[in-house]
Amino acid sequence: LTRMPRAPSVYRRAGRGVNATAFGPPRKPQEELVHPNEDEVKGKAKQAIGGVKDKAGELSGDRELEAEGEAQRDEGDLQDKFGEGRRKVGEKLNDLGDKLGK
Repeated sequence: LTRMPRAPSVYRRAGRGVNATAFGPPRKPQEELVHPNEDEVKGKAKQAIGGVKDKAGELSGDRELEAEGEAQRDEGDLQDKFGEGRRKVGEKLNDLGDKLGK
């Protein structure tokens, strides 16, 4: 049997850099990956649960469940935005500390 050569997982393409994958845009280097904080994760979860409740209320004709879902989704959005802002402020403070420490 003849073995097929393995396709390389990373290609060097003009203008795309070393981290360009065969199937998509370049990946971010490890230090640039975003690590969401607890508020962001909980906010996303509330958004998802609220969306499900909203749809379930819509489909069943239960206005109370629909309103509860909308409120929970909005609450999750607010918590997610708060967490995102808190994370960005923390990143800026870390950057400032790195600049002052050098």
